[in-house]
Amino acid sequence: MIFLILISAVFAKNLDWAQCPTLEQTENIEKFTCRKAACKLVCKPGKSIVGVNRVMCKDSANGAKWSKEIGKCSGCKDENPTPNDPSYVTELIPLIFC
Repeated sequence: MIFLILISAVFAKNLDWAQCPTLEQTENIEKFTCRKAACKLVCKPGKSIVGVNRVMCKDSANGAKWSKEIGKCSGCKDENPTPNDPSYVTELIPLIFC
């Protein structure tokens, strides 16, 4: 009996992705692309995936759940960051060498 439980835990049945809890879409996530049991994380341009980018919907004793925790999309908050120090100059000054 214990052997049967171990086998069923290792080979959990895949379920359709719509049966699992809704994946949270944060501001840096472009979308989730889902097909059959799998969902893939797609980040917005300029952002990178931190963590797992693909999860599977699995059947468990407590109902449908994701195989892993889906990753996050991360990157700079501002595409054109500016310095906070007013003494910092961002203008180009031509140098002339004689």
